[in-house]
Amino acid sequence: MIIRDRQDEDLDSIVTLALESLTWHADTFPHVRRPPARDGLASDFQALTPEPDTYFRVAVLDTTVTGFLTATIQPPNPNGIEALDEPTLYIADVIVTQAARRRGICQRRSNFDPFSSVEN
Repeated sequence: MIIRDRQDEDLDSIVTLALESLTWHADTFPHVRRPPARDGLASDFQALTPEPDTYFRVAVLDTTVTGFLTATIQPPNPNGIEALDEPTLYIADVIVTQAARRRGICQRRSNFDPFSSVEN
């Protein structure tokens, strides 16, 4: 398995994974969730470009994108409720396809070094 930065050619797989997860949530909780439009997801994910404070990583098993993570580094907020004087990593999305679950992808991702890629 490889964990690396998102590439443009990953976008279709990322949208498919997001739809898989979000559709499950909409089916399970129809009173609070509805499935998003594929085009809207594609434009949202396309807009997330790697920057010094933004991370968009994908997990690739064999040659297939099986999951992804989006995260940003939030600067310290002296008026916030957290008593932290350091930047905080905020993980917005963690999605792994049903077929690839229980293979340690999230475990590797949650301990990722955002400044390098991981191969196992």
